[in-house]
Amino acid sequence: MIFTVVGKTNMDDAQYIWKILPDISRTFAFTIPKLPKEIALDLAIAYAVCRIIDTIEDSDLSAEKKKSLMSLMIKVLTEPRPKIAEFCDAMKLLSEDKKYLELVEKTGKVIGALRSRPSKVQEIIVKNAVVMAKGFVEDGIQNIRTFSQQNKYCFYAAGIVGHTITELFGYYGYLSQKEVKELMPLAEDNGLALQKVNIMKDIIDDVKEGRHYWPVELLAKYGLTYKTLGSKEHMEESMKVLEELHDDVKPYFARSLEYIHRLPDKPAGLRIFCANNVLMAIATARTITNSKLFSNEKVKITREEVYAIDREVTRCVENGEKLDMLALGIEQGTLR
Repeated sequence: MIFTVVGKTNMDDAQYIWKILPDISRTFAFTIPKLPKEIALDLAIAYAVCRIIDTIEDSDLSAEKKKSLMSLMIKVLTEPRPKIAEFCDAMKLLSEDKKYLELVEKTGKVIGALRSRPSKVQEIIVKNAVVMAKGFVEDGIQNIRTFSQQNKYCFYAAGIVGHTITELFGYYGYLSQKEVKELMPLAEDNGLALQKVNIMKDIIDDVKEGRHYWPVELLAKYGLTYKTLGSKEHMEESMKVLEELHDDVKPYFARSLEYIHRLPDKPAGLRIFCANNVLMAIATARTITNSKLFSNEKVKITREEVYAIDREVTRCVENGEKLDMLALGIEQGTLR
């Protein structure tokens, strides 16, 4: 049962959400404000909740300790009087990036913002966050040997966020409940597309910290292990693995575009938000395959390209144009 306290939005808690958002996701900090005001706050809160859960999943704690922390997080989300101080104290076990630890320390503000939102909004966010928390501690969830197992991990990391976004669109009346149900598979693939790009670009840091999200069987196909991946002696083979990962994500980009095209024309912010996220992911994937990924080069698209993508996305959406040609130009690096 989900406990709800509905009232006026706590402006202090809401302001904290907006303050911390650029630190936990520069992309979402740029794209979420494109949405209508109320749903933008809901999604920012949802992302902060998911980032706390993801911080547990990303940690170097044992499986048992992760399960214990996830259980505490679920209680924080669902109990009438959650022991937030106990949760924050337990989370001090983490050796994560400082910016995420700050978020964890302010869990009370995140929950305060969540519980001031409409009951149905809370229900949507909490339901999906609990699925994520439970999924991340399933046995073998990080033992990724195949693309199928990678997809399962990516579902819990981001596919479930696609569900949350789509259900919120339905709650605010932008989609009928029939449309919400029909769009769920595409919403899920939209999330998978973004997550697959993230785990492509973060390979160096992930491996250093013991996180292995690339399929082991794909590495083995080219005679590689995580110890030899990216080494000078195996650079050619490593790039072939990267190419296959890029080929794998392309159909998810296509389904993401289909999802966007099936959203309503108005308000334009729905499509602009979703399209910016996907097209920036396409640009990032192109940058990855053209970069010195395995030499610790930080992979990111330029600020100029971010603004160019946003400008062209806005133009296309406002003129009722499809995004396919724009996506192709971004993939080929011809957008100016």
